[in-house]
Amino acid sequence: MTKFEVAEISTAQVLKTAHSWFSLYKQGDANTIKVVGECPNDGEALKRLIQFTYSTMRGQVYLNDKYQVIRNEIGKGMVHLSIKTLNKTHEHDWRDYQQIKNELVGPECEGIEIYPAESRLVDAANQFHLFCWLNPTYRIPIGFRHRMVSENTVGNSHQRPFSS
Repeated sequence: MTKFEVAEISTAQVLKTAHSWFSLYKQGDANTIKVVGECPNDGEALKRLIQFTYSTMRGQVYLNDKYQVIRNEIGKGMVHLSIKTLNKTHEHDWRDYQQIKNELVGPECEGIEIYPAESRLVDAANQFHLFCWLNPTYRIPIGFRHRMVSENTVGNSHQRPFSS
């Protein structure tokens, strides 16, 4: 995986996404209607969906050979990393995410991925979210206390080599 470089999401990409949402709105998609709210006309609905799309794509954009990441500081010393593969698949590689967190937040900063209550679920794309603390001394009060890393076979557990 290559290093990340600063990038931009084009206006054309934002508009394409907003128009996709608008198509769902016109088809009566309940979630999209909830985002838009009551609208006097389609023009206002599209305007709200464009604003919504921009709001979901705010933050600093980074690209490498495999991922697009939007890094957004969300206050209280935290960062939200919105991660998706460039080929738009559902691939979710833990080691890649650890490297993304290390590179874009810091190697000693901790982050979490939340599996939320259904009432707070966001799942409209093959996109994943890490929420990270900026303080490198903060430790989430759950998880392991010591480092244990290996690429060797231990018992029946087979690990792939680090070089892949």
